[in-house]
Amino acid sequence: MDHNYVDQEWFLYLTHPMQDLVVQAFGLLSREKEQNNGYHDYSFVVFPLAKAYEGFLKKVLVEMGLSDKETVYGRHFRIGKSLNPDLPKNTMSRHRDRRQTRTTHCFQNLLKPPHK
Repeated sequence: MDHNYVDQEWFLYLTHPMQDLVVQAFGLLSREKEQNNGYHDYSFVVFPLAKAYEGFLKKVLVEMGLSDKETVYGRHFRIGKSLNPDLPKNTMSRHRDRRQTRTTHCFQNLLKPPHK
C-alpha cells in the first residue's frame, strides 16, 4: 500500500506512537486485501486506528485548553464519556473524577451545533 499519507498534515500532527498505530492499521488492511481471507469481522484492522484517534482526541483536548494532561491521560478518564452527548448530567455528576465531568461538559459544549 502506498504510504502517501505520511507527509499529510494530519499524520504529522500525531505523536510517534499514534503514527505507528496508523501505519500498522494500513499495513493490516493492505495484507488483508492481498490475502482475501473472507473474514466476517475485520475489527483487528480498525482497532489500531481507533486507538490512534483516541490519542488524537486527547491531544486536541489538552492543546485547546479544554482539559489538562493529568486528567486526560489519567487512569479514570474515558474519552467515550466525554464524547457522548446523551449521557445524562446526573450520571456525569456521579463520576469518581470531577475533572472528567468538567472535560465532558467542555467537550460537549464544543460539539453543540450553533444556535440560529
